[in-house]
Amino acid sequence: DAIVLNADNGGIDISTGGQAGVGNDIDLLSGASINLSAREGVEDAITLVAAAGGINISTGSSTRDIDILAGASINLTALENAADAIVVSTNRGGIDISTGNDTNAIDILSGAALNLTTAVGGGQLALTSNRSNAAAVLVAANSGGIDISTGTGTAGNDIDILSGVSINLRAYENVADAIVLNADNGGIDISTGG
Repeated sequence: DAIVLNADNGGIDISTGGQAGVGNDIDLLSGASINLSAREGVEDAITLVAAAGGINISTGSSTRDIDILAGASINLTALENAADAIVVSTNRGGIDISTGNDTNAIDILSGAALNLTTAVGGGQLALTSNRSNAAAVLVAANSGGIDISTGTGTAGNDIDILSGVSINLRAYENVADAIVLNADNGGIDISTGG
């Protein structure tokens, strides 16, 4: 160790003197790696805080990854009251969210609306499951209804329900119109296709 800063009974502060002027930076430069290690057994053993600005973590190269590894959980929390408080974005590639195995689920929970949107002229929005059980893909609303809509009356913007075997429509409400098929401006054909 060419340079050692050691405080046996206290802490170590490195400061520019509180000056907020441009250029009053603290630069840590290394020809190899920079290692930050903390041995205190607390939740905030290592803290990065920008009191008046943001924090950028960058490799500076398009060929290097940023890996966030945790022996337990990884928590991302934003306190800003904004519609895009947390944004996961990729400009040129896709995004994979995986548990890495077939025993753990991925839960997306929202106290308000949950919006899954593709850009205009973008790709397909696909929900795919490799499970082989009867409820491989489940869309459930515990306290409300479910609407499936193309959002427009343009010809060709149909809703197709395709099944390699049977299609079952079942309603448990005890009313005369428990299942309703309605076409506001057209007819209804029910056919076996044979």
